Amino acid sequence: MSKFLSILFLFSTISFSGLAEASINMDTYDFDAVESVYLLIYDQRTNRQNAAQSKFVMTVYVNGIQRENIVDTFRVSPGKLVDDPEPGKEPELTPEGIFHPQRLEKDWVSNQFGGKVLGIFETGKMPNSIFFHRGFAIHGSRSTVNGKPASKGCVRLRVGKSEMVFALVEAAIENTRRMTSITIDIRHTEEAYVRDFRIN
Repeated sequence: MSKFLSILFLFSTISFSGLAEASINMDTYDFDAVESVYLLIYDQRTNRQNAAQSKFVMTVYVNGIQRENIVDTFRVSPGKLVDDPEPGKEPELTPEGIFHPQRLEKDWVSNQFGGKVLGIFETGKMPNSIFFHRGFAIHGSRSTVNGKPASKGCVRLRVGKSEMVFALVEAAIENTRRMTSITIDIRHTEEAYVRDFRIN
């Protein structure tokens, strides 16, 4: 019986560890006024030589990229930064650059990384997916999201945060009819103009 309870506790921990409150009230926020969303993803670490100190965050801007347009800043987990991959394998890097969404998937399940544990618990779930380059996406995850590289290349958000980001992105696209109203800016270095937005 105790073994069964231990397994149950383990999976309940996995199921709820990715939950986090959105910083906006999803019921009262004026999504009709959203015309653009800028998602800035960068590493706050000061020691560029020590990947273990990585602290990746996402800053969400709505309708402009000034300080007053910041909706939220929170930690994310991108792809692992592998300097010396195994022979024949590519580094599991999240691509750097400026991107726009290619498609949105509210309830996506990865065929590549999915499967079932004990024939019951389905893995590979990628809720609130925003695909931006090939198979790379920003998506919710119930795994640990602590600012350190952890994925195969996607950008993981806590589920609550991913719901907020997905809703803002979806609103901007619906309101403007343009995917280019969304900018995804991913960089592995911290730029001077974002240093005022550091979080602990």
